[in-house]
Amino acid sequence: MSRAIGEAEGRSGFERAFVGERCVVLDVFRQPDSVDPQLFGRPGSMGVLFKAYRAVGLSDKGATIYLDLVDEMLDVLRLPEHERVEAAKAVQAKLLQIPRIHVMLHMLMPAYSRIVEISVWNTADLRVARVGLAIERYRLAGGGLPEGLARLVPTYLDAVPKDPFDGEDLRYKRLDKGFVVYSIGEDGSDDGGKEKVKGKRENWDVTFIVER
Repeated sequence: MSRAIGEAEGRSGFERAFVGERCVVLDVFRQPDSVDPQLFGRPGSMGVLFKAYRAVGLSDKGATIYLDLVDEMLDVLRLPEHERVEAAKAVQAKLLQIPRIHVMLHMLMPAYSRIVEISVWNTADLRVARVGLAIERYRLAGGGLPEGLARLVPTYLDAVPKDPFDGEDLRYKRLDKGFVVYSIGEDGSDDGGKEKVKGKRENWDVTFIVER
């Protein structure tokens, strides 16, 4: 299971997905009048708007802006993980400043910053699970609970994984019963390994908890 989780983290198709979407969206900009308006949840009259959009050159201009923004997002994905969220928000802010006359651009550009944030969150989830399993293997080998995550290296981990939200080592805390491994999460606040409680609006961490 530890190996499977490690492989899942290593298989990131995020950048390829962005490139693939760029190809599809560029086709829409090239021929906006060929797109079924219902795909955008709009009435049939949108077809007339799309034709006008292309006729006055907004389609070409929108495509250029789109390419620039996607290139910036691809650069974001090449940054260290803990720098990606803020950088993606900066790209999203640029999109929001573009005049609304570029209606197709705003319709076709997803909330990339939120997508990046979810991706980083998923990485944190995988890492705390991998470390939690390493701790359990350590315990089952007769070592009890480790005093710190460094005790797991190199037998159970090649290195202590980094928290993708701040670049520091993942946190670990022994509990009265069991332990918690955690990332500080998207709020950037170390809440001591507090588990998310459904329906409660309060700070929480990305946790892997074993209680025994």
